[in-house]
This record gives sequence, C-alpha cells and structure tokens, in this order.
Amino acid sequence: MSNKPIRVIEIQSGETLGSFEQGEWDAAHKLATELEGMGIDTKIVAPSLPESLAINLGAGPEELESLRNEMDDEIDSHNESDLGCLWCAPESNTKQ
Repeated sequence: MSNKPIRVIEIQSGETLGSFEQGEWDAAHKLATELEGMGIDTKIVAPSLPESLAINLGAGPEELESLRNEMDDEIDSHNESDLGCLWCAPESNTKQ
C-alpha cells in the first residue's frame, strides 16, 4: 500500500487505482474523471484538515485512527444531543 495520502479508489472493489501526494489533488481528480469516462465508478479519498496536520506532525496509523474516532465521536455527540451544539440552536415548535 502506498503512503501517499490521496487515493483514487474503485467503489465496488475498494481497490486503489492511483495514489497521489498531498499537493496533487488535480492529478487525482483527472485520473478519477478519466476512469469514470471508461465506466469505472471511483471515489477520491483524501485526509481531512486535522488528519493532514497530524500526518505532517508525524502521527502514525494508530494516532490517526484515534483522531478519526475522536472526530466521529464529537460529531455524533452533536447529533445525539437534544440541544444540538452551541452554535446550532434547536428548532422551536412554539409559535410567536
């Protein structure tokens, strides 16, 4: 498996069809477009901003997995709360 963070993946099999460095987003998009033109369904998988920072600071696979889990937990906590998050006040059912 490549250590390059941006990957073009065939959707059905999950096979990586191309790997690219962080600054090569355009090349990944070009490959995905060419493959889709040939009838191959693809998706581009790239690290999020927090993941990119962690990678650049030397985080390993275990630390990245922990970061992903923490981000998922944080998002889930906002979705599960009756009050929503601090910035997203819940909708009111009362008419004024």
